[in-house]
Amino acid sequence: MTSPVKPSKFKFAHMADCHLDSWREPELKKVSLNAFLEALDICMDEKVDFILIAGDMFHVASPDIDILRSAVLKLKEVRDKGIRIYVIPGSHDFSYSEKTMLKVLEAAGLFVNVSRGHVGEDGKIKLEFTHDDATGVKITGLLGRSGALEQEYYDNLDYESARKEDGFKIFMFHSAIEEYKPEFLKNIGALRMSSLPKGFDYYAGGHVHERFEKDENSYGKIAYPGALYPVKFDELEKYKAGGFFILEYDDTLKSRFVSIEPHKVVAIHLNLEGLGIEKAEEKIMSALKNETLMDAIVLLRLRGVLGSGKPLDIDMNRISEYVKNEGALIFKRSTTKLSSKEFEEVNIEIKGDIHQIEEDLIDEHKCKIKINSNDEKKLTIELMESFDSPKDEGETVERYSERMLNSARKVLKIEDIAGR
Repeated sequence: MTSPVKPSKFKFAHMADCHLDSWREPELKKVSLNAFLEALDICMDEKVDFILIAGDMFHVASPDIDILRSAVLKLKEVRDKGIRIYVIPGSHDFSYSEKTMLKVLEAAGLFVNVSRGHVGEDGKIKLEFTHDDATGVKITGLLGRSGALEQEYYDNLDYESARKEDGFKIFMFHSAIEEYKPEFLKNIGALRMSSLPKGFDYYAGGHVHERFEKDENSYGKIAYPGALYPVKFDELEKYKAGGFFILEYDDTLKSRFVSIEPHKVVAIHLNLEGLGIEKAEEKIMSALKNETLMDAIVLLRLRGVLGSGKPLDIDMNRISEYVKNEGALIFKRSTTKLSSKEFEEVNIEIKGDIHQIEEDLIDEHKCKIKINSNDEKKLTIELMESFDSPKDEGETVERYSERMLNSARKVLKIEDIAGR
């Protein structure tokens, strides 16, 4: 039974792109986890009624067991406080094999996946609303996939039934919006604004790792909190922190951003153009000595064409040892824009995360192999997604191979010949 009026007063949190287990370095894995734990502690201290996580809670389908254990214990603590958690799967959570940690955690009662719907007699997807009983808020959403492949769900959505649902409504999504995506995401797939169903009070976005808020006519407030904590070098360098929104409704909806910065980030960007190795090292050391490095995440980005010598000749071991002795948590460097005169012509800049790099490579080579498909890029991404599942501990090679083949058959729609 639907509520005819909107609830009067409530508070909720909106976070996204937690990407637990995203970093290779153990120190940064722990920092990312601590950001997640801190965010949930803040939600409990603030006594929010519920929490929205708009995709990519984990960076991989099978996260590190210690990270998983810490996350589960904190999620349980939140649940035991009476705070409900609602999630949708993101592009990193999606798996054709359907072996995702989200299913396990939902079965344990730690949260509710609100990306639900059914196909009506007209062939359209009718969204199913999850009712937050304590507040009367109604929540629904659609999952996200790599390469904006979730567009097919929106193409078949029953917009009218979603619009007509009454009460305070939240739509969760994990997609970039073409009209509002940042310049650095200009080459990635995105939804048009018109793809989102109209008539909701709040649109809880994920996938875009940059904060954004806008009140949109006929829609409501559209918001991205950005990543809960940066997941790669250039994000740490640019943002130095992450965070999430806390929203309060009392006749009107008001939002505030809560910053999460477990450690100070010291980002040093140096141009070594024309310098020899000795002068380059002096410039690096001088810049480091001007900073307080204790307990900091230290990032060093170098660029330019060296006057003599090669980038590998710079004594990074000595520099790293200095940073360590100053008490830094971790030292990371980027030399992709640093070259020598001899090798300048082969210097390459890699842009974007692994998903964007994959999409760029697919775009470059998709016409070189002829396949029977109306959309070679879409099929290629779906096949890559189907194989994106590691071999489970104790799983035999034969069972793993069978599972991968079954996933590929689903993509290629050849289940009927599986036994041949």
